[in-house]
Amino acid sequence: GDSIISHHRIWQDYDSHTYSGDLEIRVSDFRGANNFRNNLNFSVQEPSQYDYIVSRIYDFNKNKLGRIYTMFDSLKRTNGLKEIQFAEVITSCIQDIPYTLILDNACNPNQYNDDFIRKYLQDGGKCEGYVKFGLFSPTEFMGSLEGDCDTRTLLLFTILNHYNYDVAMLGSELYKHSVIGINLPIAGVSKRINGKQYV
Repeated sequence: GDSIISHHRIWQDYDSHTYSGDLEIRVSDFRGANNFRNNLNFSVQEPSQYDYIVSRIYDFNKNKLGRIYTMFDSLKRTNGLKEIQFAEVITSCIQDIPYTLILDNACNPNQYNDDFIRKYLQDGGKCEGYVKFGLFSPTEFMGSLEGDCDTRTLLLFTILNHYNYDVAMLGSELYKHSVIGINLPIAGVSKRINGKQYV
């Protein structure tokens, strides 16, 4: 048999409806995802290299979230969720997980020139250091519940893509931030890509 890592979560969507479920990952998949990421032999010198690394991690992890998909399937069926509601339930679930800064070096504020990172660490924010690429894979995130913006974005991309939503991972070098974009008819800040609007 295989052990299961399970986290019971209770959260609210953007209309203050409450949902609950168990985020579950097999221990063997958690370890496999960790080994895969740590054995990728690339260095991140430019955005295209980072994109390639993220793509490899996505491909390795997308079929290891079966128990997560089952939980969301159950919520969709039980609550009769339509397309936009379901996307919001998934997104609010992941965004509700407390923030942990993931760094490829030490969690020492004196080592960083970035204002956000330095202030976050000085204020005692939760941090996981010495993580290769400064990124946890979707399986690792669901096992540890430790993730920052790009770890969350990759997980949301993986889950929403599984449900055939048109999604894009958006990153800003200027703001050192990552967000998920989704092509749905909803209001919000958006980015036009190849003639489509991603909110």
